[in-house]
Parts: sequence; C-alpha cells; structure tokens
Amino acid sequence: MKLQAGRTLATIIGLGALLAGSAVAQESTASLYNRSSGPSLYIAHAAAGRNISATANPDFPIDIRMNNRCIVRHQVFGEILGPFTAPGGNYWFSVTPANVEHPCSGQPIFSGHPPAFTGTGTYLGVLDLDASNNLTGQIYPLDLSAIPAGGGRIELANGTLDDLVGTISAGGASASLTVSSFTLAEGAPPAGQFTANVTDQATSTHQYGPATLQFESRDLYIYVLAGSAANSSIQLIGPRIIRDVF
Repeated sequence: MKLQAGRTLATIIGLGALLAGSAVAQESTASLYNRSSGPSLYIAHAAAGRNISATANPDFPIDIRMNNRCIVRHQVFGEILGPFTAPGGNYWFSVTPANVEHPCSGQPIFSGHPPAFTGTGTYLGVLDLDASNNLTGQIYPLDLSAIPAGGGRIELANGTLDDLVGTISAGGASASLTVSSFTLAEGAPPAGQFTANVTDQATSTHQYGPATLQFESRDLYIYVLAGSAANSSIQLIGPRIIRDVF
C-alpha cells in the first residue's frame, strides 16, 4: 500500500465570517534530526481497534518508523502527535504493533512512501482503516497562511469511509462543513464558543455530538473524524492546536 495524498477545500457560510484566514507559525516540539527548520509532520491515529475486530484492543497501540528512526512509540487511537521535523526529501514509513521493550521491532502492519516533503511545509498524516479494516494512511498539507485577527481556522480530516457533514452553531445561527471520506476540509470560524454535531451526508443520520468547541483568535485547530457510521462509532479526534498563526 502507498500513503495517499489529497486535499479538499470546502467553504462554510454564515456565523459572521466562517471561512477565510490562514497561518504561519507553529508549535515547537522535538525534532527528528534536531533541526528547527524544514518540513514538519503531525500524525493522527484514527484507527480504532474495535473497528478492526470485536476482540482487538480499542486503543490499538502502534509504533511508527520513519526510514531508520523509530519516531513514535506507543501511539494510541485518538492521539495527534508532532510536529516531527526533518530535512526535505523522500521518506519511508512503517507502522508496527507497539512493543514497549523493543519499539518499532514488530512485523509491519502498514507501510508507505508518500510524496516528497519539500520546503518548510506542514503536513498531517492520518492513520485510518480501509473498507477491509486494514490499516492505511493519508497525507494532507496544512494551511499555515496568516489567520486574520478575530478568527480561527479548522483543518478537518475525515478518516472514515463515510461522507460526513459537520455543523457548528451559536446564538441561533449555524454553518456546515462537508468533508468526503479520506479528504481534508478547511473552515474559518470566528473566535468564540460553538456547539458541534456530525451527520451522515447520504442519510442525514446524526453520528456525533453535541460537543462544545472553543476557538480563539488566530489559532489553528486540527481535528480528525474517525470510526464508522455503520456501527455508530464516529468520533471527533482533537483538537491539536497551533497557536498564534499570523
């Protein structure tokens, strides 16, 4: 299997200025090669164990190797880790079941060679499940252009097999963001507190929520939809927040 690369931009309307904005700064975290510049990668674990089998560990802990380095040890379902930074170029990723004593030493359950990372771009890698409940992965570029004051930005990846609609509401107004299976959608809500719900696009069946979301001025929020509408297990993972993007 290969890591897939893709991006879908969708526009939210209403609630003031629910779309626009962007970003430029990012959180500082441990670097793969002790570098502060170059491409960076966030990794979201969106493959729930019980969507694999009724007896699997729901956390589905994994290790991740990037070329010859074990960069992730015991990541569990629902975590968004990073950013990991490295020089631009081509990398090979291998995912194995978590091993506390010998991380990244097991038999790979997924591996992939995504397109080359270039410049100082920031990416989101999402580990999810295909139609046969096998581990797979997607890579999405994140928008780090400047976010105007008074607004935020949502980067919402859909790691499910279902086309979903996320709706946020406040003060009697609402706006929706449609995100197809295995794509990334972007929204720009104003700063403030909102109620969020997720429905199935095809049937309008409620799948998740209500949940309270809080957005601050000039912050970027990474969310991932995980699970399955078929077994009513849709979850909203995140947020991972990149602050002060201007």
